[in-house]
Amino acid sequence: MLGRAFVVAGAFLALAGPAANAFTLEGQPKIAWIYLNAKNDGGWQQAIDEARVKMEKELHTTIPFVENVPDDAAKIKPAAERYIQRGYNIILGSSFGYSDAFKELAEQNPKIAFIDVSGIKHGPNRFMGAAMRASISAAWSPARCPNPAISALSPRIHWAS
Repeated sequence: MLGRAFVVAGAFLALAGPAANAFTLEGQPKIAWIYLNAKNDGGWQQAIDEARVKMEKELHTTIPFVENVPDDAAKIKPAAERYIQRGYNIILGSSFGYSDAFKELAEQNPKIAFIDVSGIKHGPNRFMGAAMRASISAAWSPARCPNPAISALSPRIHWAS
């Protein structure tokens, strides 16, 4: 379960520094989560929430989340749009079923990064958990990131098998 938490944290780290052919985040990272289930479900969602709490401590910030958003674009889009209207520029989702909605949202909001930790739809500002391994391994360098709290996380990433 801890390995999954580091995958989620690693997905965020990939956005912190530019790489060749990579999305470049404008401004300071402002992260928000959309959860499929309750944060204390005893499984995948709980592991993600534990990663969120660790990220908050390391980055000295609050990362808001909304729970129990079903795999339904009519529910996902309004949740993401509320975060976008409030200035969040990294929207993370915890469900494979968010892929299509995140794809549409990303096309409409090219300056916002959308990360679906288990999705399959990727693009310039759409990322998925499995694709992040290669991006981080090939492109992440703490020297590229001006934030020492983010740089400090880099050596602690251990990929889940």
